[in-house]
Amino acid sequence: MITTHLRNLLTAVVCLFAGVSAQAQFAGSYEARVATTYDTKAVEFNLTEVATALGTDAAGLVAALDAWTAEESTEENMFFLVDPNDGTLSDNYTQGGKGGFWVNVNGQPQGYSEEPTEDLRWYNTIRWDADEDLFVINIGQYPDHCVADEVFTPLFILQLGEKQATFNVTITIQARPEYNLPEPATLIEKDLNIVGSTDITVEQYPRTGFDSDALTIEVADLAEKLGVEPMLIADCIDKLLYATQYNTGDVEEGGGLKKDSLTNESSAGAPGFWLRAVQNEQGEETGECSRAPYSDQDKFFIETFAFDADATAITCKLGQYPGALVGGQKWFANIYLLYADKAYRLHFNLNVLEREQGSGTEGMTKVGEAAATVELEPANDYAYKSIYPDVDAIASALGCDVSAMSMQALDETDNFAGSTANNGGYWFNEVGLVVSHGGSSYFFIEPAASMDYSDLHVGQYPGRLNIGDEYNTTLYFVNAENYYEYKVTLKIVEPKVIEDEFKEVARRTINIQQELVNSYTWSEGVDIPTDFIEEAIGSSWEVYGMALLDDEGNEPQGNAKYTKSYSIAERPGFWMNADGRSCGWNSEAVFGISAGGYESGKFNMIQYPARTNIGDVLKTKLYFVNEETAEMVTFNFNYFIVSEVKTFEEVGSADIVLPVDYNGSTVAIDLAAPAEALGVSVDDIMSEDNYWLYGMSIDGIYVTDEEGLGNNADNGLAFDYDGGYNANGSIYFVIEKNGENTDLIITANDEVEDDFSANGAFCIRVGEKQFVYNVRFVSPVIYTGISTVGSSQASDARIFDLSGRQVQKPVRGLYIQNGKKIVVK
Repeated sequence: MITTHLRNLLTAVVCLFAGVSAQAQFAGSYEARVATTYDTKAVEFNLTEVATALGTDAAGLVAALDAWTAEESTEENMFFLVDPNDGTLSDNYTQGGKGGFWVNVNGQPQGYSEEPTEDLRWYNTIRWDADEDLFVINIGQYPDHCVADEVFTPLFILQLGEKQATFNVTITIQARPEYNLPEPATLIEKDLNIVGSTDITVEQYPRTGFDSDALTIEVADLAEKLGVEPMLIADCIDKLLYATQYNTGDVEEGGGLKKDSLTNESSAGAPGFWLRAVQNEQGEETGECSRAPYSDQDKFFIETFAFDADATAITCKLGQYPGALVGGQKWFANIYLLYADKAYRLHFNLNVLEREQGSGTEGMTKVGEAAATVELEPANDYAYKSIYPDVDAIASALGCDVSAMSMQALDETDNFAGSTANNGGYWFNEVGLVVSHGGSSYFFIEPAASMDYSDLHVGQYPGRLNIGDEYNTTLYFVNAENYYEYKVTLKIVEPKVIEDEFKEVARRTINIQQELVNSYTWSEGVDIPTDFIEEAIGSSWEVYGMALLDDEGNEPQGNAKYTKSYSIAERPGFWMNADGRSCGWNSEAVFGISAGGYESGKFNMIQYPARTNIGDVLKTKLYFVNEETAEMVTFNFNYFIVSEVKTFEEVGSADIVLPVDYNGSTVAIDLAAPAEALGVSVDDIMSEDNYWLYGMSIDGIYVTDEEGLGNNADNGLAFDYDGGYNANGSIYFVIEKNGENTDLIITANDEVEDDFSANGAFCIRVGEKQFVYNVRFVSPVIYTGISTVGSSQASDARIFDLSGRQVQKPVRGLYIQNGKKIVVK
């Protein structure tokens, strides 16, 4: 995304970039072989010199950078990558937060993906350190994607106010030597020829996150013992590294899960391994761990192994599965480097320390208490409900402003815990103590994005909670030595059953365009037509999406074809597959949609990076359902992935009902309103020279000819019986003058059934403005029912639904009587 304000602000300087490599204020270089890991190298610059170029000092620059990258910061972006093709500045951060970019072979930002395009090459992150007086651009590669002898010369810009510092970094990719590595003589641990061994002992407290410790292991004798050159180990450590493998196959009754032969397959950050406890014959966990797939059954991990040939040291990272380890435990694992018939062992010991028991709120003063209860249905997603603490009353009891209090919760050691969920929130175990997200987590409570604690989201771990479960925890709002106790009860209740099948009573099509982006960037919003929804089904509704097909590939029957298991954080909304069905955030997801969760009152769409292409038209449906009446409004979405967004301003709209009659019919149409809104005259709209009428296809697209034109009033428009525009359709109308007025003359190729009804749309478009008519095509019988309501005939007491059908026994909903809308409650 190129931000508009920067596009405008920097227009004057873009022309300077033609020879910018020579003009850059700062230059640095990165030289490395084609990488097999994500390791980075630092390109360092003097922080004080950079600050001076920006008209400030090191302290001022650090303060600005810290403010920009702070959580929830709204500061303007400061660090940019110059597009070498047109000189524009990109702040499309796709790696490691603000300032980080994944970059393709053309030097342009591109989204990261586990299945990247062949063009993806390298990435950067940035950091700064006042103590070391450094501003650093870290450069790393996508493993095995760079090509030997490639040279990249990216230009970065750091901006502060009106001043800029420019950084030209020369990235040179060097060839890796060709190695013909011999196969290991054996992969059976007891048969290994162990030529050397190093013990590594790590002490850690139990952890509630995936944070890890960086280890440096001195192995001066490693290359000599294996009989190879040090650089071979540096270049091929991913191929030399093996771990004992956890046997996940069938186990005889009464036996434990055992170690299997060694494996080279990484399961953590490559090269690296998640490690699970080996069991004895009685099924009891031993102290030994071996390689396993990532799971909440794992104990710890060792990952991102690398070998520094100059320092003769192995580096790696060691961390725990959150909440899995307990103080006093001891675990070990053997990792081997294998070359031909030689094996070098790295024996890792992890000692888990006892954490001192905390004192909770001892010594603090309780100044008040409150409670809240939340009912949730069992869910396979992170859907939540909100609770609303009276933060003003809580702050008053604490004797401070709302901004001065904090929300705390206790962990298993009776200490106030660090945050383990979003926005300073927490995951809780089954007894309501703070844990990390994972195997022991049951539910979460986290503040909404506003972070003022006035709206707390309560949700559950997907698929873990059951009907009848009840969980309790206590939150503590704290200021200085005072605390306010807020008890929360979560009850899991039976899903609400709606026996009546949903009935569509209204429909709209929404078109959204977005340029192709390779990052999680939301589209511009389109207003949710709440008045239209309320008129159709009332003011109470839930948002549903399209459910997945069943195991046989068939659409589920009844209301099972709809789902409100929201799978995107910006609820209500969904991640969708290529067919527009809710699939969750996984390898099937292609795009997402939010109905007011990302931008209040707006529909927004988002692309899954690297899974869309220019020209794609992605389709889905959302259903707004009144669960009391089972009535719903359907929204058909067309999501266009384009090279450039072209928009038309909707300057007005009107609803019109047209009778479909084989014998023809006439309906008056007032063109004065669109003429005024479009800045033209009625005669201009009626002119045979102005091709301003555009019909909407069943896909929700206003159809044009090859020159981008519509039709004139004399030729009119044609539609199929499903309401979609078709130049050769069976329903057609023209617009004719009738004295000072104008009429639509409607004709059909066939008689229609008495209950015929279809939705369509057309617009009058002038330049970049358009006036939209939402059309309801109906049979003459329905049309007569609508048109006679409120007449002098003896029909004043009759009640009709919104399609014009007479209703004998109206249930709760919206109806027409005497020409006016009424609500039956």
